Amino acid sequence: MNNYCPKCANMITNSKCCNNCGYKIESDENTSTTFPNNLIRYEKSILEETEDTCINCNEKLYLITYNREKHLICLNCGLDLNIKDQLYSLQDILDKNNSLWTEYSYNYFTYDELNQFRINKKSLLEHIPKQDPSKHEYDTNFFIEKIKHLPSTLIKYEDNLPEMKSTKIKCANCNTEIYSIKHTDTNKEKEHLICLECGLDLVNTDENTYKLNNIYNKNSIFWKKYNKQELSPEQLEHIRKEIHQNDNKIPQIILNHNLDKYIPFISSMQTSDDECILCDSKMLSFTDKEDKKHIICKDCGLDFIINDEGEYYLNDYADKSGEFWFYYNNKEYTYDNWKNLVKQNQPNPNTKINPDIDLSKLPVNIIRNYIHLMDNLIDSHQNCIWCDNPLYYITKQTILTTEEHCICLNCGLDFKLDGLNYELYDNSKNSRVLGDLYKGKTYTLENWYKKSSKVKK
Repeated sequence: MNNYCPKCANMITNSKCCNNCGYKIESDENTSTTFPNNLIRYEKSILEETEDTCINCNEKLYLITYNREKHLICLNCGLDLNIKDQLYSLQDILDKNNSLWTEYSYNYFTYDELNQFRINKKSLLEHIPKQDPSKHEYDTNFFIEKIKHLPSTLIKYEDNLPEMKSTKIKCANCNTEIYSIKHTDTNKEKEHLICLECGLDLVNTDENTYKLNNIYNKNSIFWKKYNKQELSPEQLEHIRKEIHQNDNKIPQIILNHNLDKYIPFISSMQTSDDECILCDSKMLSFTDKEDKKHIICKDCGLDFIINDEGEYYLNDYADKSGEFWFYYNNKEYTYDNWKNLVKQNQPNPNTKINPDIDLSKLPVNIIRNYIHLMDNLIDSHQNCIWCDNPLYYITKQTILTTEEHCICLNCGLDFKLDGLNYELYDNSKNSRVLGDLYKGKTYTLENWYKKSSKVKK
């Protein structure tokens, strides 16, 4: 498993200090830490020791910052608690058959509740009073399932949910069922209409009207147009029909596990004209509460943020142990360029890495630059533009930089990578004709094939 410098996050090799920033790593715990498979995405994060122990296995918990979010993680059982607004949400664990996960995944806890659970393993739902089953307006399993994914705007009503009642009113924001509960506001019990999908919260002002009190996504059409207004049930129904008259949202969306954080936005997701660059599924678009525009694939977990220039920033992906995430996380290109990048890297049966490379037959420039890195070759799934032999990715580290190259072990062509662009960095005697004409030039690999064909003719 690769290790990373805790100061600059650059990959480190068998060394006592980081080649990039010079940080001494000989005794640093981060350099020898093994991450469970489900937490491998945190491998580059700096671990901060805490005095807390895991509520599942009692091992030490570490605090990390990942994508500007705080997490408490356990390196033994893979427990992952996301910290938000002084609440702790159970995001992941290695064993998904674990009762902790099956009962409380995505549930929100206070710190005191976590401690209580850690001490005596008592159910965190025991504080909910048992009700006469005949009085329940809905199936108990429905409540347990909903509470796992409760929008943060409704967490304060957790204790009231067992008493909630069905209504004939549909949510004007997301077009799903809403429920009636009683809650004490400023020492007075009031009726609230709540939506467990989008976090809509309407408070009854008198017998005939409801005031829009809160909602999870403040960028929704409903919130922007009707924030703090008092509306009658008839007006709410009219608004719902107006907003959803051409409703093309996908019903019953099931998101890939790494996108569960977007469950509160399902109601506002729209199908996109784009198809996923990896699995060809239809992409979904929505705007999060920070007004960032996302386009995601519910099947493979691909998550792009679209910037103001129309470029797509790779924000998340389910498989963080593969080459795609390793090379392209945090990169941003136009969507057409992302398609070309994936197309260029399609598996090619003719580019298998030969485990028995004859070092004596390597071009001189390859021996000079990469002889000590031959064990770190990565299949590029592409063939050389000059001699049609396999091309391999390789990482070249210097004191100041880390460079990614694409090299041919036959003719010695050596390209330095910059996203989709390939700079002709070096060549051998066998590829001298191309090197004399284009060394230092930068093109996409597709354009390099065209240049090579012209030179050969």
